Amino acid sequence: MDRRLRTPPQRPLVLIVDGHEEVLALYAVALYAMGFDVLPARGAAEAYNRARHLQPDIIAAILPMPADEVWELLRQLKQDVRTHDIPVVAVGGPIPQSLRERAEWEGFAAVLPRPSVVEELAVGLRQVINRKIRASA
Repeated sequence: MDRRLRTPPQRPLVLIVDGHEEVLALYAVALYAMGFDVLPARGAAEAYNRARHLQPDIIAAILPMPADEVWELLRQLKQDVRTHDIPVVAVGGPIPQSLRERAEWEGFAAVLPRPSVVEELAVGLRQVINRKIRASA
């Protein structure tokens, strides 16, 4: 499937991945209010299946998730022709430089700090989507 966009979508579809229902609900409500359509996923397996079938504009993996789960999800997404062009961002608290470098090397589109307000996350997600659109042009 060709994922090249020419303009940012009015309401980008973001797939949020986290193992906690409360965190998913918080981000879903807040990002919806910020102009996103939100698709929650509890864990890597659910995220991969939803990404394959629903083709979100961006995927946000909320850290900490188990490290093996995060890398496996990214590997699966990048190897699947249906999902390899979907930008994946890691969102977490203090992220050590070594983890940030590995995340970028492994293929994350960005590593965003866990925001103190969700508006910061919305801005970061839109920047990644816009960067992808410019790169595809």
